[in-house]
Amino acid sequence: RSADAAQYAVDVATELAARHGDAAVTVVIPGRARWAQRAARERGFKDEHSFHVLERPGHIEVGPAVRTLPIEIVGTENLEELRHALNQAYAGSPGFSPISSSTLGEELAIPGSRFFVSRLGAGQIAATAHLRFSAGATNPGGGPYAWLSTLTVSPVAQGLGLGRAMLRVAIRELQAMGATSTVLGVDSRNVRAGLLYQSEGFQSVGTLEFWTKRLGHKPTGIRCP
Repeated sequence: RSADAAQYAVDVATELAARHGDAAVTVVIPGRARWAQRAARERGFKDEHSFHVLERPGHIEVGPAVRTLPIEIVGTENLEELRHALNQAYAGSPGFSPISSSTLGEELAIPGSRFFVSRLGAGQIAATAHLRFSAGATNPGGGPYAWLSTLTVSPVAQGLGLGRAMLRVAIRELQAMGATSTVLGVDSRNVRAGLLYQSEGFQSVGTLEFWTKRLGHKPTGIRCP
């Protein structure tokens, strides 16, 4: 973990991207790795956004139900319907690429993985929450692995309190599985979600920073391993 090693790693990443013809290269650096951040900055990289890992201790009481939600667990039989709902909810988000059927199928097949959805109106999926639990792994705080991801609300259902309602449902479900804390991740560009999680007791326990450099030059000839 030296400045020289960090600069070499950054240079190699830049060289490989240039050889590949990429327009830009991004390196992901832990928030505490100041030595690596300094190397990226000296090579012309800019810190564009961050990914925060948030954890909510189990001793914090979960708020009351915001509204009564019809909740169901969906599986592979609902794969295409779920995929459509997720892609619709994430459309327009920074850096989003449409979710494929194979990727979602793999997620649904993971042991300890549950996808909860809520439907409104004509039965279309309005909100989702993906829960993953494993007693054999751990959260940052040391308790059983209990992660919440893919918390989404359909664009047509925004402003109805579904995000907070699904979040509280998910926390309770993970606690019922044996979780002593709940962990999730949020992009720094998603300010609205970050404020929601903080208001529900989530606190930052780790950060990954995404440093990017636009490439407008040919490969420099740095020796790559």
